[in-house]
Amino acid sequence: MAEVKRLEQFAAEPLQLPVRPKGPALGLAEGGAEVRDRLLELSHARIAIRETAGPGLPIIFLHGNSSSKDVFDRQIRSSFGQSRRCIAIDLPGHGASSDAFDPSATYSISGYADAVIEVMETLDIDQAALVGWSVGGHVALEIVASFPGVVGAMIVGAPPVRSGLRGLLAGFRLSAATPLLGTRELSRTQALELAETTVGAENAEAAAEWILRADGRARELMFRSLLRGDHADQRRTVETTEAAIAIVNGDNDPLVRPGAFDRPRYADLWSGTCHRIPGGGHAPFLKAAPIFNQLLGRFASDMELRARELQQRPRLAFSG
Repeated sequence: MAEVKRLEQFAAEPLQLPVRPKGPALGLAEGGAEVRDRLLELSHARIAIRETAGPGLPIIFLHGNSSSKDVFDRQIRSSFGQSRRCIAIDLPGHGASSDAFDPSATYSISGYADAVIEVMETLDIDQAALVGWSVGGHVALEIVASFPGVVGAMIVGAPPVRSGLRGLLAGFRLSAATPLLGTRELSRTQALELAETTVGAENAEAAAEWILRADGRARELMFRSLLRGDHADQRRTVETTEAAIAIVNGDNDPLVRPGAFDRPRYADLWSGTCHRIPGGGHAPFLKAAPIFNQLLGRFASDMELRARELQQRPRLAFSG
């Protein structure tokens, strides 16, 4: 109970934000003939994306707290990524994106969702499937609740939660790493500790660099907004949405409570079950990429069929 009280006090404390100037424009980087990096000048930030030129329904990847689009390279640069149109996004304040122009408006689940929708609109995407990991999974559910073009979302390491602190505690474990998720300034030692918890020791060195690059205000503001419940009721979203919800998680996730994914009564649970990958940890797309990519390929194929069916539905015409 003492830890719960401390988190409630943290969420309620006033926050003084120094204003950071907009950074210089970043150059475009070519990732190769099949994978391209580019930068979009948008209202929330200069947002970096990595995309492949494959055909079909766009698959949009959303990373977690203090991470980077690079975390999905085992999907983007695999045969899956080369055979489909994939778009991995650096959220504002992360990776090759600039820090948010207005941190208080952007660094929250709803702010990130608005930034991703702006990316989709800029790329003329009216239908897509989402793959969201950890905080990216919560962002994906926020987009599902507000953007009708999402035909399905694969959620990884992000149990659908009700708004507020008690909703979070029903879905997540408290651990030594929990305070780090909302701490503005992290030492390298702390970054490595957080990285080991989220992606495993074998991937911690690279992930620590992503954590140290991330805007510390993004951690602090986003964590406070989560504690306050400044997002849609995600349980209600998955229980009422017409979009397919795919659940893929590691069976030994150190951050998620066992059974948290089983509680909602999903309106449309993809394949009729929550998938647990043995030994997958919090990031099964890294620790068990071959198994994850097989599930991802099946999900993407099913979402393409669903997108075609939705396009063929007759539309009602109204006369004045």
